[in-house]
Amino acid sequence: MSTPVAAGTLSASSPAASRVLARRWRRQLAALRESTPATVGIVIVLAWVVLALLAPLIAPYPPNANDIAALAHTTPSRAHWLGTDHLGRDLLSRILWGARPVLVIAPLAVLGAAA
Repeated sequence: MSTPVAAGTLSASSPAASRVLARRWRRQLAALRESTPATVGIVIVLAWVVLALLAPLIAPYPPNANDIAALAHTTPSRAHWLGTDHLGRDLLSRILWGARPVLVIAPLAVLGAAA
């Protein structure tokens, strides 16, 4: 048996309700595509996520490896694209590896703030 539905309302399982939801999603996606700031933001976030996930493959050095020879070269160079810190660690590698924990922490922070 089915439960009666009040006149003028749609049940969640009705075909009309699913069409309304599909139409609403299409409208939202179209508005999102037309918004340049939203598109730029999505591209930046997706690039950041991809770089963080691929950090073990694309990072040129281990994140905590000290390079004594690089202590004199803290500015960007061919060997260290973003330079090194005061301990000779490659900054690009540290940034790529540092983005990985944020992939776990950021969603948890959002869920905690929403609760």
